Amino acid sequence: MRVLGGPEQGHPDRVLGREGPAMLVVALLLLPVLSLLLYGLDRVEDHWVTRPPGPRHARRRPPAGRH
Repeated sequence: MRVLGGPEQGHPDRVLGREGPAMLVVALLLLPVLSLLLYGLDRVEDHWVTRPPGPRHARRRPPAGRH
């Protein structure tokens, strides 16, 4: 019967392996990038679905022929 945490698996108190801290740093650095990407995709989807009205700052053009 194999015991978990035996000598072939390393010390049982050691949660992160050799690559553990590096993977943790990469994951934490990717969180802001992924959140900005998801925010941008959400904005693009809203723009495509709702088709916002014309620009709010546009002036009305005078009728043709009058100055």
